[in-house]
Amino acid sequence: MGNKCCLHLKQGYEEQKDSHTEDQGGSEDYSLKSVIESSDTTYSNQFQNRVNDSEKYSFEEETKSSAFTESDRKLWAKQRSTDPGDEEFFSTSINLIDFNIISLVGKGSFSKVYLVQKKDNGRYYAMKELKKVSLINERKKKRVLTEKNIFLKFNNPFIVKMYYSFQTVDKIYFILDFVNGGELYSHMVKEVRFSELKAKFYAAEIVIALKTLHEAGIIYRDLKPNNILLDSQGHIKLIDFGLSKFLEPNIEPTTSIVGTPNYIAPEILQKKKHTSMIDWWSFGVMVFEMITGNLPFLDHTCHSHKDIYRNILTKKINFSRKFSREAKDFVVKLLHRDPSKRLGAKGTKEIMDHVFFSEVDWVKIAIKGYVAPFVPETNGETDLANISQCYLDQKGLEESGDIRMTDAEKEDRYLEELSYNHSKASVDS
Repeated sequence: MGNKCCLHLKQGYEEQKDSHTEDQGGSEDYSLKSVIESSDTTYSNQFQNRVNDSEKYSFEEETKSSAFTESDRKLWAKQRSTDPGDEEFFSTSINLIDFNIISLVGKGSFSKVYLVQKKDNGRYYAMKELKKVSLINERKKKRVLTEKNIFLKFNNPFIVKMYYSFQTVDKIYFILDFVNGGELYSHMVKEVRFSELKAKFYAAEIVIALKTLHEAGIIYRDLKPNNILLDSQGHIKLIDFGLSKFLEPNIEPTTSIVGTPNYIAPEILQKKKHTSMIDWWSFGVMVFEMITGNLPFLDHTCHSHKDIYRNILTKKINFSRKFSREAKDFVVKLLHRDPSKRLGAKGTKEIMDHVFFSEVDWVKIAIKGYVAPFVPETNGETDLANISQCYLDQKGLEESGDIRMTDAEKEDRYLEELSYNHSKASVDS
């Protein structure tokens, strides 16, 4: 696939990767018809958050270190919010003045991510910035606090680590590992599909990351290639815990409708109580995608999210000759629509013991003992070669008019690029 094709395809996925379905709750009876009809609202408004965040942004103003002084630090120290949630982010020992902002390297519906350098030790980090105004209700505030607590909880080789968190008057900041090998998704686009051996390597590392979360009572809830980065040695790092949830003891499983359309488990669409089994469904979708270059429930009949949802609930999966017998059995069992019969229902060991992983030394995986099948080309810890140019060229992003596109224009663009995903360049022959 040529560079132009890759770029076009990536843009199509960029539109999808931020289109999380929000928690909707409710206890009304489920029917396929109700999900399909109600999904129109989700689909047509998937870009609403970006449209609302259309104020002019000046990158130059953000990066002028001289704009922040010790007086500012004292002002921030005094202006503590009365919201107890904000107190949990407050730090007087560190703030924005302590970092030099180098470049924008990522952007989501509610956040921006920068490469920064800490002034006192010269170390480089990723700085995730969230605007408080976007946390319009208690649910979103709770999600940010949950994300912070998850970052702090783990020191795992496959989960990005947080070093600091603090707030200014209007924003919240997380200081994290800077991982510059690029998104797993971007490498999938370049190669179209992975060999089964390569897919198995990434799948095994993802299993260890999910096992760590699940054993701590956490459902990830948004597993997809865009939320997995590769480090400089080619190993995975799980990022973005904005939709994750702690399953508290003696608390009923959640029924929230949440996730990214192509990876949502059927029990979520059915508004049934769900547990960590939804992560293994998304994992199964990813394994299929890595081996084929296609998504199992996204086909030429899909013109909106409601069509994807219908396929998730009803479509039979078609396997090509690219699958070995072991890989096919693995994916079929992961994508069982009944979570009680899905692979992993008896614990992560059930997944690790599957014949698909028969040659995997799990201890070696856990300590990053295998040499990765692909090592990203990087020239030092601050190399941005694997970061999307649309983030690096902040001025170009402003002038593109992307932020100001209407919902209808966004939807038209999404449909156009959704169709492109099924061109001959990416469909199995």
